[in-house]
Amino acid sequence: MDGRRDTIAGMEALVALVDAGSFSAAARALGLTPSAMSKLVARLEQRLGTQLVERTTRRMRLTEAGHGYYRRARGVLDAMDEAELELDGMRATPRGLLRVTAPVPFGLTRVLPALTTFRAQHPEVQVELDLTDRVVDLVEEGIDVAVRVTEAAPPPGVVARRLCVVDRVLCASPAYLRARGTPRTVAQLASHDCLVLTSAATPRVWHLGSKGGAPKAVQVRGSVALNSVLGLRLAALAGLGIAELVRYLVADDLAAGQLVAVLPKQVPPSRTAFALFQPSPWKPLKVRAFVRHLEATLGHR
Repeated sequence: MDGRRDTIAGMEALVALVDAGSFSAAARALGLTPSAMSKLVARLEQRLGTQLVERTTRRMRLTEAGHGYYRRARGVLDAMDEAELELDGMRATPRGLLRVTAPVPFGLTRVLPALTTFRAQHPEVQVELDLTDRVVDLVEEGIDVAVRVTEAAPPPGVVARRLCVVDRVLCASPAYLRARGTPRTVAQLASHDCLVLTSAATPRVWHLGSKGGAPKAVQVRGSVALNSVLGLRLAALAGLGIAELVRYLVADDLAAGQLVAVLPKQVPPSRTAFALFQPSPWKPLKVRAFVRHLEATLGHR
């Protein structure tokens, strides 16, 4: 029995490690020290007789065996969560006010539809959705679940569940490309109108690179700048220039030919969407149910 408990603890550590992206971030999410996290994974590898994680001084990555075991471990842990939720459902129904925050474009296009189906399943839960691109303090502002899209590891002191990868794409309207030509190299972007987001840390610098390669900073120019991602999409559709946008926002436009991918082999770094909530041994049922619904709806698998 102790061996089985150790295996489950190792599974939880491995899944947290993959979700968080580093031993230190995973340790914070589980309330452990990095050395304790490392020992849990090492003991799991010893019991399985195979290496799951390749460790270097700068990063970690799963081995081929690690990828397969991670998928199985995630399935086991999800099944345990589902069993607990079913048991909770026999004792109680999710109810009460659920306060959620999410960035504006992702919240409108992804979180709001998920909330709609969640409410249909749990009508006794009242939802308050705060759409904002600022970083919200969960404790100070009384937020139950924060959805964040980021390139960085989740912040310390919260539990983070990975939801999905968010890819980005350079795109422009066919009319713009007919008038100005289609850039074939990154260097040719210098002669184009590039639509920039003024709220970005470095609005006139794009980071582009081949898939799997390190992105390089590229200086861009243009005569139109906006402070809204939704506005960038509309500006691109209007033929005002080339925009860097999240793929989910323009997927229908690309499929309909209203926008065209530019330099498809030179992609901006992808980001990851996380659901964040406060660690607690007695997580409210409404929070557990909603996070599980987000995972199933947004399909992190």
